[in-house]
Amino acid sequence: MVDTLDPDGEFLLHSMNVWMPIASKELMTAPDQGIHRLELSELPRLLDGRCTDGLLAGDCLGVTSHSSGVMPGSVFVALPGARTHGKCFIDEAAQRGAVAIVGTDVSRESHHPPCVHVVDARVAMAKLSCELYRHPSSKLRTVGITGTNGKTTTSYLVRDLLRASGLRPGLLSTLEYDVGSKVLAASHTTPEAPELQKYFDEMVRASCDSVSFEVSSHGLALHRVHGTNFDVVVFTNLSPDHLDFHGTMDAYFECKAKLFSSHEYASDDTMRIVNVDDSWGRKLALRLGSTAHMITYGVRSEARVRAEDIVVRDHGSVFRLCTPWGDETVVLPLRGRFNLFNALAAVAAGGALSLPLSRMVEGLQTVPAVPGRLEPVENGLGVNIYVDYAHTEDALAGALRALRETSERRILCVFGCGGDRDRSKRSGMGSAVSQGADVVVVTSDNPRSEDPQRIIDDILDGMPDSSSAICCIDRRTAIHDTLRMAEPGDTVLIAGKGHETTQQFSDRVEPFDDREVIRQLIRLITFS
Repeated sequence: MVDTLDPDGEFLLHSMNVWMPIASKELMTAPDQGIHRLELSELPRLLDGRCTDGLLAGDCLGVTSHSSGVMPGSVFVALPGARTHGKCFIDEAAQRGAVAIVGTDVSRESHHPPCVHVVDARVAMAKLSCELYRHPSSKLRTVGITGTNGKTTTSYLVRDLLRASGLRPGLLSTLEYDVGSKVLAASHTTPEAPELQKYFDEMVRASCDSVSFEVSSHGLALHRVHGTNFDVVVFTNLSPDHLDFHGTMDAYFECKAKLFSSHEYASDDTMRIVNVDDSWGRKLALRLGSTAHMITYGVRSEARVRAEDIVVRDHGSVFRLCTPWGDETVVLPLRGRFNLFNALAAVAAGGALSLPLSRMVEGLQTVPAVPGRLEPVENGLGVNIYVDYAHTEDALAGALRALRETSERRILCVFGCGGDRDRSKRSGMGSAVSQGADVVVVTSDNPRSEDPQRIIDDILDGMPDSSSAICCIDRRTAIHDTLRMAEPGDTVLIAGKGHETTQQFSDRVEPFDDREVIRQLIRLITFS
């Protein structure tokens, strides 16, 4: 098995795989109706193979980068991993019935199946995945959404606007995969290539005609979406995140920009949706140029899709939506100015697909809240309690600004930072909370193998007056003490984990859902 970083850098997982079983009664316990048999002799041509070692004969019936997922008929792709190279598992793959090995620097032993040597194993895996499923994304209207913050909410909004317009969309998000016939828990924001193409195929076979999905920077850097057809691509914003993977903000930006300017992903006909209120978005728009198929959106700028006459309310906002397709008044039931941008992005994407403006406005005015995104937790304490996934400086600042606009009393914020991840953003998150909250409680997020106290110390480095912060390593205790401190009319924000239902330590993963923990603690406080 090969370890790889997940698209959001949130934890190490075994790389995903998909197996398409051969036509054998013994093995077809869960047949994949979408698989297309492919002659192994076609692999060098399809994958731009540099050379082959051994005779390619028979059929390719699946592809996987996970040795334990190999079944007879599978092609095993030996990927470089975060800890171990996939070529170390060729023996296991061969024993399990792999019919070919694909890799960049693999060597064939006499008892191994034939090898195809390629320039980039990840690109090869994506090409093979697309071919095995006959390029299913070309049969869907596809909207890919990238950026640091807002991807998940925007993906849901696009899905909802597609539905409101009479279409049958699928959804691939950080929270879940809706493939039309079923809804699955998400393993990655952007699935590995074999899984991604399998889900597109399942959508097509379930009569979906469109899909809204998140495209992470890891998904781009690791070529998970290579070969996918994009009708619309959306850029939400960019702020420091995943710099442990990308190194610099410029490199992070260039990775995101590939979705818009590289023919590996976007074609000349792809419509680009860009937030020009964001400085990186403006840079992207300038690079694309005035002749590009592009729709800009924003609030402060003269964008083609924009919000004017904004009135912020307790549980949402009212604004004038100005678009190339007409103007409408919108009552958006999602709180926070940042959700205006998510709504504008969704409208711009819908307009690019020629969705009727009236249907999109109707859809916006009835959208449900996205789980873990400023999600309110009902309570009998008279306190306004919210759970949010915000785990970057900009996201935290935005959530706190949204709460400040309608809060009359104090804001108390509980947050932490993930371990074994980008340390450079920790001080910025500390600074954002110290500026936006009246009471700051620093605790653990997912510490993983790091010392939780060191993570807290990194956060405190960004606070002008760190002595005023309350520090508590145990997250449950931190939430409990904060709820005890809160008075009627106060607002409490529990940030960082949002929809997540576990907490990760160096030696274990424990159940931990901020929302459920809050409910449990409220019952204890109420009856104590």
